Amino acid sequence: MRDVAGQVRDLGGLAIQRATVSLFTENGHTLVASIISDKNGEFRFNNVAKGLFRIVVRVEGLCPANIPVNVESSLLAHRRLLITMQSKDIDTCSYATAKQ
Repeated sequence: MRDVAGQVRDLGGLAIQRATVSLFTENGHTLVASIISDKNGEFRFNNVAKGLFRIVVRVEGLCPANIPVNVESSLLAHRRLLITMQSKDIDTCSYATAKQ
């Protein structure tokens, strides 16, 4: 089992607090857990089993982020998701990257 953690931020790189971050299974789209980002935009899901998941992030007034995540034995061991939220007025949706 691994932790899946990261930060939610805006296009300018500022942390977004109180974002709803939800973890779903990829197959069946079953909700595993849902949390709210802290004052630094940080979130963490503890003890996530290996497998394919999807993180969905929602912030009022912004386009939702929908990010596939493959949790493997070492893939996310020292990586953090950086989820950048975009305005609903922009044609493309939010995106995420994993940084070491």
